Amino acid sequence: MSSLDKALLILGCYSANRAVLGVTEAAAEVGLPKSSVSRLMKSMAEAGLLEPSQKRRGYSPGPLAFRLGNLYLKDDRVLDLIERASGRLVDEFGLTSYIGVLDGTEVVLIGVRQGSYPVRLVLPKGMRLPAHVTAVGLALLARLPDSEILRRFPDTVTYSETGQVNSAVEILALARKARADGYARIESITYRGFNAFAVAVANETDGHLFSVSLSCPEELYTPELQARMRMRMLAEAREIGVTVGDPYWLARPRDDASKPHSHSHEAPTRNPGADMANTTSA
Repeated sequence: MSSLDKALLILGCYSANRAVLGVTEAAAEVGLPKSSVSRLMKSMAEAGLLEPSQKRRGYSPGPLAFRLGNLYLKDDRVLDLIERASGRLVDEFGLTSYIGVLDGTEVVLIGVRQGSYPVRLVLPKGMRLPAHVTAVGLALLARLPDSEILRRFPDTVTYSETGQVNSAVEILALARKARADGYARIESITYRGFNAFAVAVANETDGHLFSVSLSCPEELYTPELQARMRMRMLAEAREIGVTVGDPYWLARPRDDASKPHSHSHEAPTRNPGADMANTTSA
């Protein structure tokens, strides 16, 4: 194992609940000799990845790690614009909004904004879900090439929460539909009784994708509300995409949000199974 591999293992031990890590803790966590870990953490501190903690004996993430984190999130123009769009959508509809990024076959929720509607159990920031059963994840998958989608999903996948079963071909078809429509729509798949719309936009500098969704309980999910959600989310995504130069949104017709969509391609719906209430789809 290279020194870089060992350093990455140590960095992976840090979390929101573990901001300071001692040498003994780190050695036990990564399964390496304490002497090796001590030398490596000292070198990481000299490089700025770690720094001695002022709170207790050990190391916390250093200024270089902070700068890298800022490059990933704080300085990302798309994320800033999507966060603002999420706030506007929540204020307008009173529904819960999620912001997500793709990690393999999963979507990671990096932003959660609660709506005012009382029926909700908000999924926590940092939660991971299978991308293909969430609107926020499916919108991201839709932006990948077909070959990449099939590489990530080579086999049939079962989602235990609702019993949803999808083959690789079905997942590809869902992604293609979302790509053509400009948005992803999920109905009672992530959790029973809740539906969601989502759109995705790419960072202009590195192509890094972010998505934003609105989650809606079935009791509010009228055709009129669906049309409003679709139009507003497409409008927000287009404005962000054009602002940052996302080729996907620059190439789409400007009036697609106002066109009625065909009902010949219904949103994916749940497989039979037990009901689930008081939760929020992503």
